[in-house]
Amino acid sequence: MSDTMTQAGAVPPPPPRKASLWHWVLVISLALNLLLVAAGVTRFVMGPPPMQRMSQGSYLRMIPRHFLFGLDRTRRDQVLDMLKAYKDQFRDGQAAARQAVDKLASTLEAEPYSETDMRAAMDDLDRNGAAQVQLATDATREFILKLTPEERKQLADAMRKRAGKWN
Repeated sequence: MSDTMTQAGAVPPPPPRKASLWHWVLVISLALNLLLVAAGVTRFVMGPPPMQRMSQGSYLRMIPRHFLFGLDRTRRDQVLDMLKAYKDQFRDGQAAARQAVDKLASTLEAEPYSETDMRAAMDDLDRNGAAQVQLATDATREFILKLTPEERKQLADAMRKRAGKWN
């Protein structure tokens, strides 16, 4: 009887294989891909996070996000509620900006081209931008007026820190 045969006539199991480097690379790659797919699906289903929804196309750039995240959740919700009063006005201004850009684009491709129409479209775009900046200033002013003295100091510190990053 041969050495590879057992008494029952079966071949013994092969020795356990060691996992190769490629095996681990594939497992890690699969895990990362699943994580990215899950994140994408979550983002699609849930939409952007609340803080990002409040600052999309942010006209409130004077208020650093890290200042808001430094507030406790209840107070952060209170101060963000102050800004929600401006939400419809910002949305209307963004819609007006899209219309003004569309009007400008139409004047650029019009035949015959009219420099007068182009200038009028640019003036509309400029007026809308100025109105949006004024609205942001008003919203920011109201926001700051409703902060406590300690929160105003924290906001000032956050603004200085962010300004330092711009230099």
